[in-house]
Amino acid sequence: MSSSLHGKTPAFQILAHRGLITEDSPHENTIAAFQAALAAGADIIETDVRATSDGVALVFHDADLLRFTGQKIRIGRQPFSMLKSHLGAVGVQLHSLEEVLLTFPSARFNIDVKDIRAASAVAEVVNRHSAADRVLITSFRKRRRAAALRSISNPVQSSASATELLVIYLLIKLRLGRLLPVFFGSLTALQIPRSSGLLRFDSAGFIRAVQQAGLEVHYWTINSPDEMSELLDLGANGLVTDRCDLAVNIRQNRL
Repeated sequence: MSSSLHGKTPAFQILAHRGLITEDSPHENTIAAFQAALAAGADIIETDVRATSDGVALVFHDADLLRFTGQKIRIGRQPFSMLKSHLGAVGVQLHSLEEVLLTFPSARFNIDVKDIRAASAVAEVVNRHSAADRVLITSFRKRRRAAALRSISNPVQSSASATELLVIYLLIKLRLGRLLPVFFGSLTALQIPRSSGLLRFDSAGFIRAVQQAGLEVHYWTINSPDEMSELLDLGANGLVTDRCDLAVNIRQNRL
């Protein structure tokens, strides 16, 4: 995989946040949602992985099933088969990372490692299916991301953790952006919200400083066409969005 997650440099990259949710594919992080996103023109599937009690790398965002079943059944305390049964009972499909990679053998995935046990589970699947060249590993926690990267046999792209974002922000504010390649040269991207508390990350100057350090800047989760256009005008390299269909239309209109 080249420095661009897409393997080339499009006007901007569209990362489908847990797929594309439509009336035909109403549930996130499912093969149906991923298929819908790719059919709509998304470049990359953004997804989440947790580890089950039996070590399966599970494509799932939440720590438990409460949002879907009304029961606070913890993902990490149940085997894959039991979790699949619980969700199947309410009409929700559940997939392993392995199943997803096999179903979409040429698709690119942005994988958010949601717990520390998922780090080794993700690495095992990526190694076994030689998928290092089509994934980016990320996590809010540097420890989880680092654990996954250490266990993946081949070089793999990654993005900054929450604490690394704060360091990057401070270096830029202190006009020390020249130091970013020294400390963060191994990263590919900065995947960030527009703001956090009183801190804003969506100025043209901030984007330019990050890009000068060799990193791409992706914003999440951007669903408004007006916001999409605004961030692209500022120079963003990518958008993580629930509405990849809208982002595709904007890109087509910019060509």
